[in-house]
Amino acid sequence: MRIGIDIDDVITDTETIAMEYVNKHEHEFCDNHEISTNLAFMFRGIIKNDAMKKFAEKYYRKIWQEVKLEENVKVVIDNLRAKGHQIVLITARRTDVIPEIEADTIEYLHKHNLQYDKMIFGTHNKKQSCLDENIDIFIDDSVDTCNDILKDTNITVYLFDSKTNSDLQCDAKRVYNWFELEEIINNYNI
Repeated sequence: MRIGIDIDDVITDTETIAMEYVNKHEHEFCDNHEISTNLAFMFRGIIKNDAMKKFAEKYYRKIWQEVKLEENVKVVIDNLRAKGHQIVLITARRTDVIPEIEADTIEYLHKHNLQYDKMIFGTHNKKQSCLDENIDIFIDDSVDTCNDILKDTNITVYLFDSKTNSDLQCDAKRVYNWFELEEIINNYNI
């Protein structure tokens, strides 16, 4: 199977480090919480205002270099690849906002020995990327992305539970950790 996976808050726990930076540095760019209230959008590549853009330019790279892998992600991805599944990382990380982000991301994944077969950057239309890549299963933490991909496709979609989506309703099945996801995939029939 071809498995599409988002990076931020699915492979990495991005929000924890991002909130530390926002709490410490947001005042440098605005005083009305424009960044903290829009953080989920920012990590989906949607920059809504100048304060967010300046924050991203100054701190994105530092945040992405400091994030930790989600618990058990490496062992599960290694197990899936050992069973012949192909892993396609599909991320909204935008090279037009931070030109170095592609190289930084590849370096980070290499440093953590996280294996994958292909990576797609800067996509706002993950549904089309999934269709183009013949993805069978897709995992994301964005309710909007999951619901969009479920419409008019045969792609099985899972919502990876996170702080930003825990109280939101989604049409996709919610998964809470990588071992749960591995068990579902191991029992999946195409």
